Amino acid sequence: MTWITKAIASCLATGSDYVLVPEFPNDETWKDKMCKSVKKGRDRGKRMSVILIAEGARDTKGNHITADEVKTVIEEELKMEARVTILGHIQRGGTPCFYDRLLVCVAHASVGYFYVTQMVLRAHKWE
Repeated sequence: MTWITKAIASCLATGSDYVLVPEFPNDETWKDKMCKSVKKGRDRGKRMSVILIAEGARDTKGNHITADEVKTVIEEELKMEARVTILGHIQRGGTPCFYDRLLVCVAHASVGYFYVTQMVLRAHKWE
């Protein structure tokens, strides 16, 4: 499984509110969009938010987007407590069970759909 596939699968598994991956750089309004997404979840009654940041995430100008930067934006713009967790420190251990393997199959199908739709959208955007 590639790291981008893991990032998308993690997004699906956690119900992330916002995802930052290097393959799809965000424009300069990513901070506002992220805050809007988090606020929308809170307005619907979500008690916590997850923002997934893949290694190498950048904006369209090539600037790195870091977990600390995202944390600062959440704290300053939304006045909410934010914590950074590095997934490498909390990886699940043990032998995979049937559910784990099924989840991977579903995630792969979702990632394939995601990539196809993104490529179609990008193709139409540049025409």
